[in-house]
Amino acid sequence: MDDEVLISEGITDLEQYAVKPGVELTPDFLYKAELFIKKRNNELFLFIYLVLY
Repeated sequence: MDDEVLISEGITDLEQYAVKPGVELTPDFLYKAELFIKKRNNELFLFIYLVLY
């Protein structure tokens, strides 16, 4: 569930969604994935790079 969607719908008390009451929600982690395929000696290699924001 996205807290921004809930807040936009008027739900501002997010305590019921907390794993441990009284603890702030974990911030969103955004990432960008890049895939590269390389061929060497008739073999294909797949490289995946993840960049966290």
